[in-house]
Amino acid sequence: MSKSLARKYSILAALVGALTLLVYLPELQNGFLNWDDNVYIDDNSFIHPINAAFFKWAFFSFFAGNWHPVTWLSHALDYSLWGLNPLGHHLMSIIFHAANTILVVLLSIQLLAVVKSRERAGRQGTTGLSEATIVTTGVVAGLLFGLHPIHVESVAWASERKDLLCAFFFLLSLLAYIKYARFTTAQRKVTKPVSWLSDKHYLLSLGFFVLALLSKSMAVTLPVVLLIVDWYPMSRFRKDTLKRIVMEKVIFFVLAVNAGIIAILAQGSEYAIRSSVAYPLTTRLLVGLNSIIAYMSKMIWPVNLSPFYPYPADVSLWSFEYMVPLLLVIIITIACTTILKRQRVWLAAWMYFLVTLSPVLGIIQVGDQAMADRYAYLPSISLFLLAALGVAVSVEKIPTFIRLKSKVVKIGSIAILTIPFLCISYLTVNQIHVWQNSVSLWTRVIELAPLKDDADYKKIFFAYFNLGAAYGDANQLDEAAGAYQEASTIKPDFLSTHYNLAMIYERQNKLDEAIGEYKTVLKINPIDISAHYNLALLYTKKNNTKDAMDEFEAVLRINPKHVDAHFGLGTIYEKMNKLKEAINEYQTALKIDPDFIAARNSLARIQNDFHLKNSDTTKN
Repeated sequence: MSKSLARKYSILAALVGALTLLVYLPELQNGFLNWDDNVYIDDNSFIHPINAAFFKWAFFSFFAGNWHPVTWLSHALDYSLWGLNPLGHHLMSIIFHAANTILVVLLSIQLLAVVKSRERAGRQGTTGLSEATIVTTGVVAGLLFGLHPIHVESVAWASERKDLLCAFFFLLSLLAYIKYARFTTAQRKVTKPVSWLSDKHYLLSLGFFVLALLSKSMAVTLPVVLLIVDWYPMSRFRKDTLKRIVMEKVIFFVLAVNAGIIAILAQGSEYAIRSSVAYPLTTRLLVGLNSIIAYMSKMIWPVNLSPFYPYPADVSLWSFEYMVPLLLVIIITIACTTILKRQRVWLAAWMYFLVTLSPVLGIIQVGDQAMADRYAYLPSISLFLLAALGVAVSVEKIPTFIRLKSKVVKIGSIAILTIPFLCISYLTVNQIHVWQNSVSLWTRVIELAPLKDDADYKKIFFAYFNLGAAYGDANQLDEAAGAYQEASTIKPDFLSTHYNLAMIYERQNKLDEAIGEYKTVLKINPIDISAHYNLALLYTKKNNTKDAMDEFEAVLRINPKHVDAHFGLGTIYEKMNKLKEAINEYQTALKIDPDFIAARNSLARIQNDFHLKNSDTTKN
């Protein structure tokens, strides 16, 4: 490829990236969410100073069930630049997505350029790709990738920076590998069996792969993707090069396996991996096959995109819902294989889609979601490329069928293509608003939830719980209480719901209702210290001395060294003018915690009162 052509392609790619960035600008109004953002960024003190301790933590801990040091470094750099201002964090995510869009344009052009060069060499069938078709394909593929609403989750959710970073380095690695493979393919005879170890593009590809793995473990599929590229469009699978092709990938596979093991250990540390009892293998396979078709359908018709798709309760091969996806996957695979001799591109694209999606199809089930829009970020590239190629070839052939000048066709085609891109841009902006704050996020999950009489409805319990927390943070107390009430209806035995609802009631000065929630906690767990203690405080507020004393004493029966309970009991005795008992409780509190200032002050006050009384008695 000449320098002038490369410059032209780079400019086109940059324009597509700029358009993507423009469409995503509304994201700058979004805030952080109470779904991982609070853990990863808001309350994560580990990312504040970038020093030796930070790097030790990033590389040697499984914080929040993840191991992605480069992603932590990205969040730390954001914090150093922007603090906790969400605008800066979202701006960086938009920039990375625009950069990935640019790379998708360049990758699409590079792959088709390889196809064209292989055709000229007579090593592949003829597709008749012109430069115009290649450029149109690259631009359309980039626009689909950059503007499609299925990618909003990866961009608008600050915690999903790992998706963007992983894709960024994954695509750079793939581009570097293509340059390496094109050079080695041009050599008829390999004279140095290990020469790839000194090739700069090979080493760049390997280096970018390592960075991708350090960003998110989903990059483990890259070695297989490189083999797919070797098969098509590179056509490197020959008897004299087969050994070399395999040897090139050994280090890639070793790194991928190690990263996969680390990822499983990290998820296991947070008990996120679900057991085979809860999710049998046959169920996982059927849900995975269903997800494959679901992802494809959402790329074709991107409506009702949800931040959370609950794992289905009833899964059966003999149901229409799961039989059809299985048949469709089989039919698509057979169809791609049937046309293999004429067009390898279909099978190559299909294999890429399945391979890159395989880590998140639930064979190793993590969490309670069946699928997630963010999982389609990398896999979508091949399907978008196929769609773009279809559009480009159609535009190229239209003049032949309708006998119009190519200029007229180009103008008309641009006008017609503008409409769907305007539509998906509109959907993308709407989806960005879904991720604007925690209230809009969980409201959307609930809107798209199964009906209440559906068994799957219980899976969205945490949406109501988090919505209650979001309303509470926004001081919308009535709405918070309503969300927590619904959460407690779905999952009555979840203690945190009753705790949070009690605190909302207390903020509303509905003390009796708050007392009722803590009593519910104690019905579930009679030795819950916090519930007893909070009940004691509420009874104290209501001047219900007897019940308050009973609850403080219940706390001390469970934990005799509960310093706050001793202090609370002391304040009640003091109000009852039982000063000896009060002094005893304050002294006990100070024995447990000598630095308890409130107890020390209360003790000094009582002792001072004693001194004054004694002085008065002596004078009399």
